[in-house]
Amino acid sequence: MLNLTRQERIVVAFLIINALIGLGVVYFKKTHPQIDTKITSSEFDQKRSSRISKKTFPIDINTAPTEQFMLLPGIGPALAKRIIDYRELNGPFNKVDEIKHVKGIGPTKFSKIKDYLVLE
Repeated sequence: MLNLTRQERIVVAFLIINALIGLGVVYFKKTHPQIDTKITSSEFDQKRSSRISKKTFPIDINTAPTEQFMLLPGIGPALAKRIIDYRELNGPFNKVDEIKHVKGIGPTKFSKIKDYLVLE
């Protein structure tokens, strides 16, 4: 036939099997597009931004509950709880930028959320 050594036949078989697996994956992805679950960070940010725009803003940082803080970009449950805890411990905020005193909210995060915050 081709007079291949045993090791060469193993390498050829390995390459053929990998090519067939690759073709199977491509075929499966084409026939089942709804199963592709990889979400890039930009897609996540777009989904979160669309959630934010559908809610009522701006929010009053002296009365907002944890759930409302969690709608802000970069604010998860732990940071939202820290904001509430800070407010309860130190009293109401006098200025919006005082929220930067909460651990985890620095200048960068504040610049992303400041347009959503008010004091009433």
